Amino acid sequence: MRDPDSNSHMPIGERRHARHVDLPIDGRLKTRLGRAITNSLIKPSSALPTLRHAVQSASVALRAQGFTDATIAAKLALLIQSLALEGGLDADSIVSGKPRWQELSERVAEWIAVDSPHDESL
Repeated sequence: MRDPDSNSHMPIGERRHARHVDLPIDGRLKTRLGRAITNSLIKPSSALPTLRHAVQSASVALRAQGFTDATIAAKLALLIQSLALEGGLDADSIVSGKPRWQELSERVAEWIAVDSPHDESL
């Protein structure tokens, strides 16, 4: 029987999705980001809006910790690639012939660049 006062309980969503997300963000956002990436690799057309919101939230959290946009894009690209390869979701795109994870990484990098706060004092 589990001790109700112990902190060893981890929700199933976090066990399934957040364990692969090696970013310094909270567990809930890790779960959300991992699930959004996985769903986007499986159903790219319907899951992209959810992924974009998760990427925006993760980018804000990482920028607050001092990460640059290039670093954030690189970390997320590596995360997308590792989730795709670990989950056997490395199919090629019918349109471009490139792996889906590569296209998704490029799209995420574009979103990060577009959503980047610009310094207007220049």
